[in-house]
Amino acid sequence: MSYQKLVDESAINQILEMDEDDSHEFSREILQEFFEQLENKVPEFDQFMQKRDFEAIGKLGHFLKGSSAGVGAARIREICDDIQHWQSHTTDPESFFSDKIQQLKDVMPDTKRALYDRVGL
Repeated sequence: MSYQKLVDESAINQILEMDEDDSHEFSREILQEFFEQLENKVPEFDQFMQKRDFEAIGKLGHFLKGSSAGVGAARIREICDDIQHWQSHTTDPESFFSDKIQQLKDVMPDTKRALYDRVGL
């Protein structure tokens, strides 16, 4: 997947502007916290799927959409937006969520690499 589809340059530039120096320490901390949060929250999707709790999956998508938008994780934000608004996308939530959750898991490593490269991590 191309870098442009993974990263929202304007969002990451806003974070970089908050750095006090060229070490990008602030940016690095924000990205590390985001990816720790993401790695901790993504397994919850699987737990909610086992319970067939589609509303909880939508709410978790909403939560992660906001976090990902804030750090410039564009593709993750798009997937989470679809998850949040699942009712308008499907009449088969089980298949829809299985596909979207897998997309999320698949895109996480490339997004992490792209954002970390951007701040020199």
